[in-house]
This record gives sequence, structure tokens and C-alpha cells, in this order.
Amino acid sequence: MNAAPPPAALRLSDDEPLRTNDTTASANKMTLSENIDGRSEEEKFTSLWGQFYVQAQSTITSSSSSNQEVKEGTSEALERKHVLKVLDNFQRLIFALDKDKKSIAVNYDKGGWELISYLIGDSTFDDEEVTVAALKCIKSCVVKNPQGKSRCRRAGVFGYFSCILETCCHGRREKITEEALTTLAAICIGDDLNALIGFLLHKEMIEKLSSIHSSNTNVKNMSTYLLTLFTKIQSELPILETMIDSDTATTFVDILLKTEKYRAEAKDALKSQQFGFAEGKLTNAINVLSQQENFFLPVIREALGELYSDRAICRLETGYHESALSDADSSLKWTDGIQQRLVRSKVLKILGREEEAKQEIGKANLILNQANS
Repeated sequence: MNAAPPPAALRLSDDEPLRTNDTTASANKMTLSENIDGRSEEEKFTSLWGQFYVQAQSTITSSSSSNQEVKEGTSEALERKHVLKVLDNFQRLIFALDKDKKSIAVNYDKGGWELISYLIGDSTFDDEEVTVAALKCIKSCVVKNPQGKSRCRRAGVFGYFSCILETCCHGRREKITEEALTTLAAICIGDDLNALIGFLLHKEMIEKLSSIHSSNTNVKNMSTYLLTLFTKIQSELPILETMIDSDTATTFVDILLKTEKYRAEAKDALKSQQFGFAEGKLTNAINVLSQQENFFLPVIREALGELYSDRAICRLETGYHESALSDADSSLKWTDGIQQRLVRSKVLKILGREEEAKQEIGKANLILNQANS
């Protein structure tokens, strides 16, 4: 599914010049040649971001606890000032990073969005400055960062947007509306699953906001872009029309998000070679997604293909070779991709079926050549 080209305002935000503080400069000046202390570039940045992450939390905690003798209103104002300062530093530091460093940042510890959520705490959407600052932080996490976009599904960001857009529909809040639509567009660009979720959850609210703020050029541009993208999705998948006016859409999105949570937990386990644990999470994801009758949806077929393929790897590593082959075969029923062919080749090779394994390599190369032609 090819997304519609983003409006100029959003394209400009990708390269928007930002002032950099010392931390940002340090993060971006790191190169592989700077390995004097024996650490890799990734390790250095992880350490740097870890310091910021801890300080961001402790700054808010200390700002409230160290001012107990100050009048309550003054103390709240001081804490709000600290929150805005940390959010501003977060946005400036993240925005200028490449996607590899952004991926580290958004997945560090509990996560980038979770840190933002902690910082804004119980702030209501009536606090325009804090809400806009939080939205800018989210946007900085997802621009030019596929990991950041997928993290939105796992971290509950779409639920946050549902609350924001619904609130904006009941009041002007023009600045928040503008930033929310711009950030949502950044989340959906280039990510079919995010675009599908955005379509199912937010289409009606975006239409309403476009009407409410008809004189605001930026709101009109962003809403037009999102609605064009959603219309394209709907035209390619007509069955989605039946979901819009019922609880089916919400239920379907809940299943997608639950599946995404299991997938993310499995990926984390695979990185640490906890194959048994990863297999369990992948099985949970497959069971949840297999309950759906919407298998014709490309994003669902692709997800099932990846889930079976990943579980095949787990079962291969734990010695269940025949079960691994069964999963490799199942993966191809959903997605005939390079990953699926390579995994099946590996399983066949372990089983001693060398000729069939070579054939799978050939098929993987054919898919690659077709994609590049």
C-alpha cells in the first residue's frame, strides 16, 4: 500500500533546523572511530541516553519534593516549568538523531513514550503548552524511524490520540488540534498497520475537526492528507466500511494491539536468545490473530507470515525440527517473502534435505530480484 505523498508542512518538519544543546551535539558527533574506551557507538549512545532518561525522571521528582515549603500553587508552577524544560530537551535531542539512535531511545528501559507519559503525569489537555510539547516529543520519536512508529502500537499512543482528538472535537483547542494531526500523520506515513488503525479509530473525529477548523490552513492540510490516506485504504479494502459504524472496529484494533504486544515481547526474547519464552509469546500472538476472519487484509497476512516464521526459528533452536518445518510451511501460506524462504531453507538444511534447502535460497533470490527490478 503506497501512502499519499505527505503535505509540504510535514515534509519540512523532517529537516526542520533545531538548536542543539551539548547533549545533542555529543550524540550526533559520535562515530565508530571514536572508540577510545573500547565501547561501540551504540554502547556510547545507550549510556548517554540512559543518563538523560534517569535525570529526566529524577528532575521531576526532586522538583516537587524539594519545594514542600513553597506555597502549593508556586510549587505546581515550578514543577510544570521543569516538565516543559525536560520535554523540550527530549524533543531537541531525539529529533536530530539517525534512526538507529532513535530506535535505542524509543526502546530504552520502559520506553520513550512511557517517559513522556511519566513527565506529563495527570496534566489535562487544558494545558495547551504541555500537551503540544508532549506531541512534539512523540513526533520526534517517529519521524524517519520505523521502530518508533511500531512502538506507538505497543505503548498505547493511539489511545492517547483518541482522547486528544475527542477532547478537541468538543472545544476549539486549535493549536493542540494542529499538532495532534501533524503528529498522527507522521505516525501513519509509511506504516500500513498504523494507517489502518488510524483509519478505524480516528477517521470520524478528523472529519469533524476539519470542519471545526475550516479556516486553519495547517489543520486542513493535515486532515486532508490523513483522510486521503484513509480513503485509499478503504478503497483497497472495501470490507473496512462495515467496521466504521460498529464496535467491530474497536475490537479489531484491540486484537491488533494485543498481537503487537506479544510480537514485541517475543522479539526482545529472541535478542537475548530466550527461545522457549519467545515461542510462547509468538504462540499467543498467533492464537489471538487467528481468531480473525479478516485474513484477506495484507497487514494481517504479513503479520501471520512473520509470526510463524519467527516461531519456526524458536522451534529449530530448541530442537523441535519437524515442528519448525511445519511452522515454516505455515508461514508461506500467509506471506511468500524472503524471510519465510530463508527460514524454511535453514530448517530443511538441518533436516538434511540439502537440495530442497538450495531451492528455497533460489526462490528467495528470485523474490529479491523481482523487488529490485
